[in-house]
Amino acid sequence: QAMSGDSSVRSMEDVSEASAFEMAAALASGDERYLKLAGLKGDVERLGRLYSAHQRDQKNLRSSKHDSEAVIKRNVEMVEQLKAAVAKRQPIKAGEFAGVVDGKRFDSRDDFSAALFAAFKVLAESYTAGEQVVGEIGGFDIKYHGIELRGSNFAAEVSVDIPDSHPLINFPIDPEMSVAGISARAANQVNGLDREITKREGFIAEHREKIEKINRRVGASFPEAAELAEKSEALAAIEAELAAESASQEGGELREADRVPAAAEPVDDVMFQADATETYSDAIDRIFADRPKPHHVVLVSKSNPILTALGYKHQPVVMHEAKINKNKYVHHMKA
Repeated sequence: QAMSGDSSVRSMEDVSEASAFEMAAALASGDERYLKLAGLKGDVERLGRLYSAHQRDQKNLRSSKHDSEAVIKRNVEMVEQLKAAVAKRQPIKAGEFAGVVDGKRFDSRDDFSAALFAAFKVLAESYTAGEQVVGEIGGFDIKYHGIELRGSNFAAEVSVDIPDSHPLINFPIDPEMSVAGISARAANQVNGLDREITKREGFIAEHREKIEKINRRVGASFPEAAELAEKSEALAAIEAELAAESASQEGGELREADRVPAAAEPVDDVMFQADATETYSDAIDRIFADRPKPHHVVLVSKSNPILTALGYKHQPVVMHEAKINKNKYVHHMKA
């Protein structure tokens, strides 16, 4: 899930590239507060992601509850209409049939189907718009509906006048439609009202159960809220302390505590201007040109270069970075 980008994943122990850089800078600074700062930032970011996932989950639960309430409302109304239809229905028993088309009564299924198809075809092919009764079956009207569409197109259908019924015939007419099956489809709709009621009552029960489950989860508080608040407060305190210290040192020299040379290695402080035209490689050549090896340099710049490792005449040059105030960054370079 995490690899596929699933945002609902609750937790994942990971270290981003930026976090790794911050940790390297913290280690290089020699100040335990920077190490603690990097750790707290990682924890707050992780907990923040969990909080965002919790908020999305709560939003999705409320949306699902709203959808289920709409499904229940719609089906309750439909069940009432279907029960009213059952009260006026005249069931069509097996082996028996009775239907009317254009005022003519039919007791033959095939004749009824052919007559209804012929009546529909006349109306549809003459592009008759509007609604009109063309027949009757099982106590219900059979209605024709025609509508003019954009682009001089036309659509029509004929259906039994019962709630949520499906058309018996559509226009344009499907050449593969069985004309003989029209009477069977009409009879099944009339006799299937009870099944439709049962199906919709099942939908109602299913979504009521779903809402009960949602209600047990919606509105839940974020489980790690206390930990997030505690670590956010600790992070803010350290950042405030370091900011105040940096402000007091603004424009001052680099502190001895900020230097982390190896034991018994020569050390120099070198100012490196961010807008200099020379490249890092050129700068390193200049910095180490007249210095013996091994040598450790504390490089201070007024910008935030990318943490990197460079080569100096086929020897490793290792750079670590740590911010010492809002305008200066310290880089510990060893060649």
